[in-house]
Amino acid sequence: MLKWLVPQLLRKRLFSSWSLYLLGTLFIVLFSAVIFQALQESDATPAPLFDIPVTNRQGSSVPAVPEQIIVRMRPPEVQRALLQDPDAVVLDVRPGQHFHEVGHIAGSISIPLDELSLEQLAAADISPEKRSSW
Repeated sequence: MLKWLVPQLLRKRLFSSWSLYLLGTLFIVLFSAVIFQALQESDATPAPLFDIPVTNRQGSSVPAVPEQIIVRMRPPEVQRALLQDPDAVVLDVRPGQHFHEVGHIAGSISIPLDELSLEQLAAADISPEKRSSW
């Protein structure tokens, strides 16, 4: 329809090519302004440009353990703490196969982090209150 209408209008000299160009430009500017205003007034949040799904390939979740219970120590610190307090307990939270295959500190207790709970600590007679100040 438009292919037929524009040449007819130009032939009859109702509109010059210059005026059609200006009308087209004006239409585009007005249409863009209306769309811009509509987007400004909407409360919708924009869609993210990309989405990165996060999956746990092992299928286990790490429970929330209070931060005051966890003490991260380097090997020399562990050795010094064990020498200072013979009743100290070393809790190994690595996966079970690491505890058995890679090795562990003699006398340490293995409870993998994804299985760790305050109930298990209480059952093993481990309490943050018993922690020595190394």
